[in-house]
Amino acid sequence: MLNSCKRLKQCIEDSTDRYLGEANLTPNRRRDKTMSNYVFVLDANKQPLEPCTPGMARSLLKAGKAAVFRQYPFTIILKKVVEPRSVKHLCQLKLDPGSKVLGIALLQENKLIWAAELTHRGQQIKDSLESRRSLRRGRRARKTRYRTHLGSWRKRYNQRKMPYSSSLTDKEWEIIEPLLPKKKRTKPPTWSKREILDGVLYQLKNGCNWCDLPKDFPPYSTVFWHYKQWRSQGVIEDIRDVLHSQVRQQVKKTPNGQL
Repeated sequence: MLNSCKRLKQCIEDSTDRYLGEANLTPNRRRDKTMSNYVFVLDANKQPLEPCTPGMARSLLKAGKAAVFRQYPFTIILKKVVEPRSVKHLCQLKLDPGSKVLGIALLQENKLIWAAELTHRGQQIKDSLESRRSLRRGRRARKTRYRTHLGSWRKRYNQRKMPYSSSLTDKEWEIIEPLLPKKKRTKPPTWSKREILDGVLYQLKNGCNWCDLPKDFPPYSTVFWHYKQWRSQGVIEDIRDVLHSQVRQQVKKTPNGQL
């Protein structure tokens, strides 16, 4: 089956046997039946001129009288201003629509000077939609469509086990939670204070760098920022004093350590 460009070429009645390409450069040989697109030409003011043959374009480029303006469609630009001619050859644009390819041809006085094919992306888009549909169907079949992200799983702190010895128990958290400052928020926090405090205690106990916190904790920048805020506000010292007084009361001593 001939492609769109060849069908358009056959429809043109060309009385001359003039073809472009390397066949024109070889004398005493049968000319090749291959078509070569003309080259579009612009002057120094980027005004369109009549297209030229590839041989003339190569000569202008080698002589330094022109430069490449665009790769596709191949266009050269002259380095001087050309006066427009009084008589111009009009060009006709022919289209050959197809299911997969759109044929484009540019005619000048019933002579084909430029042709191209435009491949439709309809089939590619259809394949992508079918692939996405099959993927979602598989998620629904496995009942994993609405599986929560790992970050939201970390928020459900009470549903997971304590992975580290420095983590707070539920009883310890009930004692420390009222001592932490409460800040008015317009939206729910991404990380709970219990997780942030566990990260602080892990770093203080193990003596590692803040950036070396395990992935079970919030980002180290978040943990370190809260630690600085609590330390500057004296929250860490207040927690220490309250816990110290409670321990002294349990052993029947004065809370402040004075007789």
